[in-house]
Amino acid sequence: MHIYELASIADDMEPIIDTILQSDSTKSFISKVVNSVAQKATSHIMQIVQNRILEYTVETARKCSYLRTILHKENIPIDEIYYPLGIKNYGKTIIPKSAKDIFSENSKVVIVGKGGSGKSTFLKYYFINSVKDSYKIPIFINFRQFNEIDLSENKKRKEIINNIFYKEIVSHLLFQKVGIETDFVLSLFESGNMLFILDGYDELNYSIKSYLLNNLDEFIIRFPDNNYLITTRPYTDVTHLTNFTTYELCGLNVKNDFRLFIQKQLFNNKELAENIHDTLLKDSSEKYLPLLTNPLFFTLFINSYESYPKLPPKKSEFYWQVFDALYEKHETFSKATYVRPRLTMLKREEFEFVLYAFSFVSYFQSKFNFKKRYFEETLVEIKKSYHISFEIQSFIEDLKVTLSILVDEGNELLFIHRTLQEYFAAKFITSLNNTIKNDFFLKLSEKQVKSSEHNFLLEILSELFPIEYTQNYLPAHYKLFLTSFRGTYILSLPHEIAIEEIDKAFTNLIELTSYSNDFNEFIRTFLNTNRDKYNEFHPILKILGTPSVQKWSKYKHMLILFYNQEKFEDSLEQFLKKKDDTVKPFIDFALYPNTKYPQQL
Repeated sequence: MHIYELASIADDMEPIIDTILQSDSTKSFISKVVNSVAQKATSHIMQIVQNRILEYTVETARKCSYLRTILHKENIPIDEIYYPLGIKNYGKTIIPKSAKDIFSENSKVVIVGKGGSGKSTFLKYYFINSVKDSYKIPIFINFRQFNEIDLSENKKRKEIINNIFYKEIVSHLLFQKVGIETDFVLSLFESGNMLFILDGYDELNYSIKSYLLNNLDEFIIRFPDNNYLITTRPYTDVTHLTNFTTYELCGLNVKNDFRLFIQKQLFNNKELAENIHDTLLKDSSEKYLPLLTNPLFFTLFINSYESYPKLPPKKSEFYWQVFDALYEKHETFSKATYVRPRLTMLKREEFEFVLYAFSFVSYFQSKFNFKKRYFEETLVEIKKSYHISFEIQSFIEDLKVTLSILVDEGNELLFIHRTLQEYFAAKFITSLNNTIKNDFFLKLSEKQVKSSEHNFLLEILSELFPIEYTQNYLPAHYKLFLTSFRGTYILSLPHEIAIEEIDKAFTNLIELTSYSNDFNEFIRTFLNTNRDKYNEFHPILKILGTPSVQKWSKYKHMLILFYNQEKFEDSLEQFLKKKDDTVKPFIDFALYPNTKYPQQL
């Protein structure tokens, strides 16, 4: 299907969307809600409010109704390519048929999923569904937009009208521009007819997370009868909000979903869809299939299939293949014979370096969507710092059009997916010398000890720099973990909130440890050797009561480390020394070719 045909489909969808979203039932529902909470308001004010809410919901639904993926350079109607995913909690899985189904057990829900699992698309799909079904009045907010807010004034005041979330929602609805009275807005929020959809808690700047979470908690306590739907990556503190149910967003099922998912994404190229599916049925593809349960990775694989029909075992290699296919081919499957020329007259290594440098700077400044001025000013600094000459607008245009990894949303630019930015940021570390690289790993461990915001980045770094990750990052993280939590959990009586905090931190540390086979084996050996050397009557185990075997084992392992910290650090030092020594024979062999090849390597 030609690109102009896709654009025609999008145009045809416009009147359909307007008809559905502005149906009599939608208008009637909004009118009913407004009338019920505005009995003292004039008919003129009520009409203004109804119009504002209708305008907001229709406009937001229209934005949610189109997706731009790496496969399709133009906006595609969400119904064309969205594949329904399930959510699970304690082994129970449901595939919501409507927004109402998500809240069948609780009006307050957190959806947890790793990068690329489809959280944002999930929310967009059910926002539209909520409007179509007249199920609540949905409000859609991205957490990342709070990174730009000056919080200094709000910290001085405690009234709900100065609550960050209250002010942002009022701003969304444009009530502040027409002088709607505060009491009216409060009554609307108190009605229980609102659905607050909050996307990407993990994209909040770490320095303001605690304050924002307190504001959110205050908002929910003040307006408890509404529905709340929040998404986040794993191990964030938003999952500990009171009275919320946490669901995990399910991945694609290898047996049941793959064929239909491919057909959905390649609705305009059935032949290629069948070729990809046939490839995945081969025995040689079996070991790669778990990676493809992630919708983003599957989409990226489809895009790079012609150049790389096999998946590599590591995510870092997979992302390299994706970028290489985009850089060399430039175009969609519908125009496979056309190669769009790059505007930036840079060698590939220079082009990549500029992209890596920008990604590194923006990522660690917690910038995930960029004002155009920020993008340009950062590129100017990169040009000056590294003496690379290129036309900034041409570079941006290549990212947007030629490679299609940057999306232009009017006033802002953002990567087609945040994981690409994280991969590029990790690649920038390659340019650092060993001293700076090791210092970087130490500083990153300080940021990560009570957080999980850099997990995907660390997974990529563990593959790109396995030695530095094992010998610098993980030892520093373990030492900081034991130092940070020892006094709280060993010398004092832990309480429920403290247990939640350490559970998040230690669970996160276990995952990061799994990225290094050598360090993971070292930890297992130490725990087994000292499995009886801890206080089996420690209060933390009493508070747990009768948890699952897995959770009880996790806390026992944690206590073994706390009670044997000095011994652990001695063992760690020996482990690192041994790792250093094992490299020396290989170095000798390289420098002195007549040396006998070290068999142990």
